[in-house]
Amino acid sequence: MTAALILVCCALLIAWARAADASTITDARREVWRLWGTTHAPRMWCTIGRESGYLPWAVSRTGDHGLTQINARSWRRYFGERQWARVYDPVENVRMAYVIYRLQGFAAWAARCPAR
Repeated sequence: MTAALILVCCALLIAWARAADASTITDARREVWRLWGTTHAPRMWCTIGRESGYLPWAVSRTGDHGLTQINARSWRRYFGERQWARVYDPVENVRMAYVIYRLQGFAAWAARCPAR
């Protein structure tokens, strides 16, 4: 009985998270287009899809977090400990990814999407 209750609670939390993130994913997409511009935005949006499946709460086996799959070491090195609390905010994650992109280009991500 307890396992069934846990599964129901998990399902409800996932459904709630997906509903809550629906508008922020749209905002994150707009932010990608604003920051990367029309030339590089499609490539970054493809990269996000391959890295996290467009899931803001995604965590990889290698310890990468959020929509753009930023690892904790890079995040803390560039933005400090305080900012880490915002890693799962899709728009904030995109903004931080843009800083990393400006420093490292698309090489910062393992996913390979075609350039335009």
